[in-house]
Amino acid sequence: MQNNLSLTDLNAFRSILVSERGKLSTGSNDGPSALAAAGAVSLDDQPTLLHEQFVVIHARSIDRQRLRQIDAALERIHAGDFGVCQECTAVIPRRRLEAIPWAPYCVRCQEQLVELAAQESQVELLAA
Repeated sequence: MQNNLSLTDLNAFRSILVSERGKLSTGSNDGPSALAAAGAVSLDDQPTLLHEQFVVIHARSIDRQRLRQIDAALERIHAGDFGVCQECTAVIPRRRLEAIPWAPYCVRCQEQLVELAAQESQVELLAA
């Protein structure tokens, strides 16, 4: 199915995605001090330092995932598939794209994928 976005709309979404990509790329250097070798740290300070390191690593992981999603959205613009659900091929509503321009799925398919992932994690927990 073809999206119903004009060339002007696609260029606007491309600009938003490129801007967001730039923010994430420059923001990836946040928190290097938390990951730097701490040297001799007292036992009392270790939990705080470990928590700060965990937060920085988790934030970087989220940023890398978002960068992959943005790159995929830019590729969909280039391929002519932007604004089309990658699961059911329905047109993704403009309001959803305005909220989450890198969204690869319509709301219905996204909800189904989240529910499936939750069920799979429950099965894994029960099996452990």
